[in-house]
Amino acid sequence: MVSQQQKKQMLDYLENALQRGGNTVEVRCKDLFAQHASLSGVESHYILVNQNTEQSGLVLCVSEVYTEKKFECLSSFLRRDYSLFYAVVFLKNGKTFFRNAAENNDFKRKYSLSLKRYNTEQTRRMILLTPEEIAQMSHMRRQQGRQLLQYYQPNSERLEKGIETYEFGTVKYDYSHISHKDRFKPANITSKRIFMWKEHTHSTGPLVIQNGLLQEHNK
Repeated sequence: MVSQQQKKQMLDYLENALQRGGNTVEVRCKDLFAQHASLSGVESHYILVNQNTEQSGLVLCVSEVYTEKKFECLSSFLRRDYSLFYAVVFLKNGKTFFRNAAENNDFKRKYSLSLKRYNTEQTRRMILLTPEEIAQMSHMRRQQGRQLLQYYQPNSERLEKGIETYEFGTVKYDYSHISHKDRFKPANITSKRIFMWKEHTHSTGPLVIQNGLLQEHNK
């Protein structure tokens, strides 16, 4: 369960970073589908950016699960209005989003099972994504040709708070250790929920929205 304090810290950080990037901002918390019974029930936290200008935008701060249908509908609605000035940032807490998959899957590498193609470091980078993360990543792949996701990283013992951008690649299961006659699935299958991050950047500077992402503002 994400606390109200965690949500506020995320919003405060993004509000401040966008202001330092020269943007006018307005923080809102609202159920954007309150009038639609099948889609209502989740309060959205978002930041309006540079309203009533040619660069009018919105940053959706996702700290709770929407369900895939609600998130897809909400994103389609907002993307229609804001296009490339619409960005999505997930809370990186390792529980709700950015859930590490190694703990429950490393034995498949260690004992030469379906993840035998991968080494220890690669397995450590495997993340079990939620439907919301997968939906946003799929959109970024269609828009930019890269499987990108952005997260707000809170302060921790190892990491400074900031915005982290990850590029993900697919994970393929190799079932060749099972004999053909005993195998009831193809020898190679691409995972639909587990992805491995390939590239990673950490930003603590002033931010602007560009091409559907938060990016550091270079003065």
